[in-house]
Amino acid sequence: MNIDVEPKKIHKLFPTDILFQTTYWGQVKSRLGWTPLAFDFHASTGQSCDLMVLVKNIAHDFTAACVPQGPENGPDPEKYGIATAPGIIHSEGADTAPSAIMKHRG
Repeated sequence: MNIDVEPKKIHKLFPTDILFQTTYWGQVKSRLGWTPLAFDFHASTGQSCDLMVLVKNIAHDFTAACVPQGPENGPDPEKYGIATAPGIIHSEGADTAPSAIMKHRG
């Protein structure tokens, strides 16, 4: 599957019932030190949706990125797994927990 993401302004996110993927939630988290980033997400499978990613520097050489309860059209649960890119740790939690990615900047 090929994936294409295009940056967009956070206030251009489409309305959704998923609170944690809304402009409002991005504003809340920005007050807590996170930087909200918005993207148009398109997959070769035909899936298309908005995606909000929260990014925060947690140490001088580590950045955390979180996609809280998103994207709306994610992979089937049996296709969840560990990211294979070098330097990335992908942590899966409960269905209601945000997925998290940490990358060492080196």
